[in-house]
Amino acid sequence: YVEEPFPGTALFQEMQTFDFYADTRVTLETIYLDTPDRMSQNIFYLPAIAMLLLIVLLQYRRRARLVTSPV
Repeated sequence: YVEEPFPGTALFQEMQTFDFYADTRVTLETIYLDTPDRMSQNIFYLPAIAMLLLIVLLQYRRRARLVTSPV
């Protein structure tokens, strides 16, 4: 729920036209924040994919070595 800002705060003047005591409640479903100083979360997929490919390559080589070696 959104509460009314206190007088003297930064949002007090901005939110003067908003009706905080309406009969129907307001629900914020999505909040968009502009964060230019943060990296995109998608950048973390690259190391994960690289590690997965490395594990697959190592396991494939290990499997090929076990299949061809005499018991």
